[in-house]
Amino acid sequence: MTQEIVYRPAVPSDAAGIAIVQAYTWLTAYAGLLPQRILDLRIDGVPRRAEQMARSIEDGEHFIVALCADAVVGFAVWYPNARSEVFSGDGEIGALYVLKGFQGRGIGAELFRMCRQALAEAGCAHFVVNCLQGNPAAGFYAKMGGSAVGERRDVLSDGTEITEDVFRFSCRINR
Repeated sequence: MTQEIVYRPAVPSDAAGIAIVQAYTWLTAYAGLLPQRILDLRIDGVPRRAEQMARSIEDGEHFIVALCADAVVGFAVWYPNARSEVFSGDGEIGALYVLKGFQGRGIGAELFRMCRQALAEAGCAHFVVNCLQGNPAAGFYAKMGGSAVGERRDVLSDGTEITEDVFRFSCRINR
């Protein structure tokens, strides 16, 4: 029997679960793409990140969680304005992570759909998602209707430089 997945806006008490999902998804998705020390720091930083995320949720940041038996198994966060100057008129899905054992069950697609709807309701015509180059999730974003429109370079907190592909989507859902 497959347990039901429940989706809802995050509350501050979800923050530890969100931080755990993010850390372990980085560990499984980015192995070989990022230096191991970065992945280890992500795991070690779970308590600090949980505190930061709880404050962000309290401050009104837009997190959506996917729960299985009251445990966070996936989450997404969206912004009404992209963090990139190039796409500043667009919205952004800033994170979308699902634990590896729960992938392939439509959880990511539902989180994506919910973010798209929220961005449309916030008045966005388009939105972007940044995907680390080499990440297999690029196939997911292409399947969801995104087009790679450029690259974004960033520097992680330890100075590691990364390159992400920028996928752009319409908020309008074609039916």
